[in-house]
Amino acid sequence: LRLVDRQYSCQGRVEILQNGTWESVCFYYPSISYAVCQELGCGQSINYNYYYVEWYNTAWTASCTGLEKSMSQCTLSRQNQYCSGGYWDPTKSYVSCSAAGLRLVGGANRCEGRMEVYKNGVWGELCSSTVNRDIADGICRLLGCGWSLAYGSNVSAFGLGQGTIFPDNLSSPGNRIYDNLVYGTNNCSLSQTAAIICEVFDFKAQHDMIHLVDREMECQGRVEIFNNGEWGTICRSTSYMGNVACRELGCGYEISSTRYNTPLPVPTLSVQCDIAANNISECNVTPRNKYDC
Repeated sequence: LRLVDRQYSCQGRVEILQNGTWESVCFYYPSISYAVCQELGCGQSINYNYYYVEWYNTAWTASCTGLEKSMSQCTLSRQNQYCSGGYWDPTKSYVSCSAAGLRLVGGANRCEGRMEVYKNGVWGELCSSTVNRDIADGICRLLGCGWSLAYGSNVSAFGLGQGTIFPDNLSSPGNRIYDNLVYGTNNCSLSQTAAIICEVFDFKAQHDMIHLVDREMECQGRVEIFNNGEWGTICRSTSYMGNVACRELGCGYEISSTRYNTPLPVPTLSVQCDIAANNISECNVTPRNKYDC
């Protein structure tokens, strides 16, 4: 698996290796983007689109449920020479993951190390003075690594970079790091660049049927559950649903719940749980209107 025609490391057109040849994947099933981002260690999928490309080789379709951790777990089917667009085929899969243009290097795993960002075709570092707790937490979330455990210029022995230090400031990142780089005049040495240690943590990977999104803390956020092949948010539930969700996520017991106004185009669900339910799969899940409670 690889991403090509890319501007950033975790963004590009999807290709898979079949019988020694790199071949394209058709833009049919958006759920493949979750598997692609997971397999490449690129956090979560934030956008999935088509890509115009002149293509002669065989194309493939990949059918995924959205729970796979790699493309090898999806069902692959060989297409004809093109997907559907003919000679100039607009239907090749193009994926953007949350870690596009961002990486931690020099650590024992992808969730710790010196922070590097991709700008103007070059990987470079930022001064540690640009990073605070909120920004470190945001970086960890983009990478799919939970929350920050430590940050600064000398949190561990991650070695020195290659010499490129950007003077930019960094605002708290949303979906993409490169939208939050702001020109600055920071000046520091290679021993004073930013490093972060995150949790090696991925709620979605650990809990295949339920996760928390729009989180401010590890065990706080809007509940989404996986139903009929897609993630949906909950409109109505019994008073027991919160405790069931907390137990399944290893978060103890519910202490409060509230409404969350979201414009996100996600399906809505009603969930009714019995007091004895141990996980969401034991509750009654009913689809509602597509996007409206």
